[in-house]
Order: sequence, then structure tokens, then C-alpha cells
Amino acid sequence: MGYLIRIVNKIVNGALYFFTIILVLTTGSQIFFRVLFDWPLSWTEEVARYSFIWWVFFGAIITLREGRHLGIDALVKLFPPRLLRCWGIGIYLLILGYLAVMFSQGIKLVRLQMIHNTPLTDIPLGLIIAIIPLCAVLMGLYTLDLMGKRWREGTHERLQNKILKER
Repeated sequence: MGYLIRIVNKIVNGALYFFTIILVLTTGSQIFFRVLFDWPLSWTEEVARYSFIWWVFFGAIITLREGRHLGIDALVKLFPPRLLRCWGIGIYLLILGYLAVMFSQGIKLVRLQMIHNTPLTDIPLGLIIAIIPLCAVLMGLYTLDLMGKRWREGTHERLQNKILKER
């Protein structure tokens, strides 16, 4: 699984860089042409909007991978280490359940939207929305990896260190 995760890391990081560059170039060219030549480019707003959607989803994938999502740990700090381990696995199972729903509903949405095209660039909307099931699959891989690490380690390392510091 480690080899697969390393490959997925490269793909996700590369995609985030790619969409960042697209956002900067399209937004910058829109500003450049509008201000200097009074000639707004109509397609740049649409490309920037859809690139931003993909950029946000890839950012969410990286946030999950690095454990940076918001969490409320006031109650969890009181758990003994053994219960903390089970709690973490339960959380990951809930995340996997949510991602399964996200994937199935995302596939339905992609199928429904493939008949519609974007107004200016004429791209099928289903391709834009395809980030939803793709994100669910990639987040699922990371969740399984994190769950395996948690099971082997017993508790989340950062949370355990934080709890021990506060005790």
C-alpha cells in the first residue's frame, strides 16, 4: 500500500500545482486583457471557476492526508489510550461510509450532467463534476492508509503527544 500511496501523493500534488497554475494564468490574463486593452476574455472566468472547483477538492484530499481537518478533541483528551485507538478506527470507518455515499452519488451526478455542456468552453459538465467520485476514491485510499497506520501505532501520534503534554 505504501507504493500506491507514494504514487497517489505525486498525482495529487501535481494536480494541485497544475490547477494553481491554471488559476493564476487564467485570472492573470483576464486582468491583463481587461485593464490594458479593455478587451475581456469571456472564457477565462469559466475556466478559472472550474479549475477552482478541482483545486478545492484536491486541497481537501491533501488536508485529509495530512490530518489537518478541523476536529474537536475536548472529550477525546479524556479517553484512555486503548479507547482512543478504537475511537480513531471508528472515525475512519464513518469517513469511509461517507465517502462511499459521496462516490455513489457523485457517479449518479456525473451521468446526469454528461448531456449538458458548459456555456463558453463547451466541456461536458459531467467532466467537471467527475472530481466528486474521484475525490471520494482518493480520500478512501488515504483513509484506509491512515486507518492501517492508526491500528499499528495504537493512537494518532500527534494527538497522543498533545494529550500527554496536557496531562
